Amino acid sequence: MRSKHEDCLAGAWVATVIGLPLLAFDFHWVNGDRSSANLLLGGGMVLAVAGGHLGPEGRSVAGQAMLLVVAVTILIVAVFTANTYGMWGGAMLGVAGLLSRLEEDRLLLLPKEDVCRWALAVGSWAYCRALHTQRLQWE
Repeated sequence: MRSKHEDCLAGAWVATVIGLPLLAFDFHWVNGDRSSANLLLGGGMVLAVAGGHLGPEGRSVAGQAMLLVVAVTILIVAVFTANTYGMWGGAMLGVAGLLSRLEEDRLLLLPKEDVCRWALAVGSWAYCRALHTQRLQWE
């Protein structure tokens, strides 16, 4: 029988590898890039299923790779469409990734994990605004 902790870890893994690819799917789909949209979402779904076969280090690498691929593809579209929110979202996710690799336990007088969470939250909000902006441009 699985514990609640294992269920939470499994749910967190699926949210990690499906959440941003879903956002990227919509972002690329709105811009008419159906193949990239399907590839990103398909890759996230494969990782969601394969997560049980990966060790903790493998999940960490796969999650960071998915974050990087999504951030770069959205950043490319944002640059070519002059979508400022998309550029800021990519920058904030990049900052979160860089900060998470630092050895310090505290940044700006706050725990490093909190600063990373804030950067991810701001980046995700910016991506949502970027998608909204893209939709308004195509209407």
